[in-house]
Amino acid sequence: MTFGRIRIIDVDSEKKRVLEVIGRRCNPNDEESLEKEIKKGFGRSLALEMTIERITGKQTIELLDR
Repeated sequence: MTFGRIRIIDVDSEKKRVLEVIGRRCNPNDEESLEKEIKKGFGRSLALEMTIERITGKQTIELLDR
């Protein structure tokens, strides 16, 4: 579980960069289609950035030896 602060990315150039990075991870070899999809849904998209302040979780037995 993570705790931190969330901000809305409201600068269009930053938001476009985030959408491009995510789009390239999902479909790495189709720039033309990516640009078309970003243009089509840009106004309906919301990009968030989380600054992590704390992470918690349980340690598993498998990770104890590492």
